[in-house]
Amino acid sequence: DQEQFQKSLEKIFIFCFAWSVGGALGTEGQNRIDSWLGNECNQNNLPKGSIYDSYVVLARRGGDYAKWGTMTPSFTYDPTKSYFELFVPTGDTTKYTFLLKKFIAHQRSVFFTGVTGVGKTIIISDTLRELENSGKIMPIMLTFSAQTKARQTQDSIEEKLIKKRQKLLGPPGAKKAIIYVDDVNMPRVEEFGAQPPLELCRQFL
Repeated sequence: DQEQFQKSLEKIFIFCFAWSVGGALGTEGQNRIDSWLGNECNQNNLPKGSIYDSYVVLARRGGDYAKWGTMTPSFTYDPTKSYFELFVPTGDTTKYTFLLKKFIAHQRSVFFTGVTGVGKTIIISDTLRELENSGKIMPIMLTFSAQTKARQTQDSIEEKLIKKRQKLLGPPGAKKAIIYVDDVNMPRVEEFGAQPPLELCRQFL
């Protein structure tokens, strides 16, 4: 009914607001967002603990919150994979995989940032492989280095695409092409501050 729909909508708005404003912040910044929400919002519309540790379950009447861990799949060891290919799901990997899939579904660009070794590459790569196996997307994976040139970047993208019209390239069939760039900060900075591979990528945004 209308009342329950309103309750669900309020929780969705709070969740989206928290991530749009605080998604790129560190722990201290997100704690400040939590504190502000606690002062400004109805407590019935907030989860227990941090908003960043929960997601909205719309299947429950009026919407409700659940911890990311409740969505985390179990780990199954695959002896055919190398140590570096193993992916052990956690609450954090589940959280960022969920958000990444939402961005992809709505065709929005997303930037994952963080210190080395926190799992950014494996989260993105595993998600893209899953979506590729479903037949929905065609990932174009690039890894930048200090030697990467704009021309190399353009060639790497175009060689994965097919000619659809005289001046139009695209992925096969009805698939969507997703360009994933790892180590995006690596290209050498030119004398006047430009990084040509990044300038090329900006044209897709």
